[in-house]
Amino acid sequence: MSSADESSESSTAEEVESPVEAPVEAPVEEKPVDVGSWAELGIDPRLVKALKHSDLDYPLPIQQEMVGHALDGKNILCRAETGSGKTLGYVVPILQRAVAMQSADGESSTQAIVLVPTRELCFQVGHIVSTLIPRLTEGVTVVQLSGATTKAAEEVSLADNPTIIVATPTSLLRHSAYLGQDHIARSVRMLVVDEADLLLTTVREQPIQAVWQFLSAQTCKCVFVSATLEENVISLAHSLLPSDEWQTVEISSDGPPVLTQHVIPVKDAAERWLVLYGLLRLGLVKGRVLGFANSVDEAYAVKLFLHR
Repeated sequence: MSSADESSESSTAEEVESPVEAPVEAPVEEKPVDVGSWAELGIDPRLVKALKHSDLDYPLPIQQEMVGHALDGKNILCRAETGSGKTLGYVVPILQRAVAMQSADGESSTQAIVLVPTRELCFQVGHIVSTLIPRLTEGVTVVQLSGATTKAAEEVSLADNPTIIVATPTSLLRHSAYLGQDHIARSVRMLVVDEADLLLTTVREQPIQAVWQFLSAQTCKCVFVSATLEENVISLAHSLLPSDEWQTVEISSDGPPVLTQHVIPVKDAAERWLVLYGLLRLGLVKGRVLGFANSVDEAYAVKLFLHR
């Protein structure tokens, strides 16, 4: 074989062995996650910055729906799965109004009441609000009433007319004297009933209706938030306001449910312990179990009980 042929064969081999580079595609330009998405809903720039600082750069679908309707002054019946972002759906319009009112008159007044079924959820909602308000105008405050402290201590926290009250219904109704003041009916612009389906399994509808009696249906809007919109939830909502005054918001997931919730009513503490023992002893609860106790003493008592 001649050198020319060798050269040609070598060149051909090199061409075959060399990897063929795929054409470089221009990177897909993603729409920047900008605070403008909140701004398009009419949210105050200070609140937008607070949301962005908490890595809440843009509203989720349920938040877009709820915020829009709430700022339009509608009463909302919301059904969405746990973890879908319902809490911010009502917290954002509450803070939006709080900032506007604070800037307008500079006076401290209670503008929203959030009712929750448990002490743990009270802390959770209070924490979400507390992370946002430091970057807003001064004077926006939140108070939690869950029975974790004495009534006297809670009265002190109410003395300055907190902007937002997050409470369990029974804890709030301990302060009927505060609720009965004239300025409460004038100033409260939103009553939120969070986890309404769960709340109705624990306290029924009477305490919620009792709280509503202190407020003004002409100026106060209602927001019911629930994982389900069962008949009892809808019935309670319609007992407060006529059915044609409610805007229903429903966001469903295309995937399978990620959380199943069951409630077992018990008569007293003894029955509660018996149910807990039965669930664990019979293996009805699979995997690891996370339990909540009302106090440190009760947590230790449960620990000793389960170790026996």
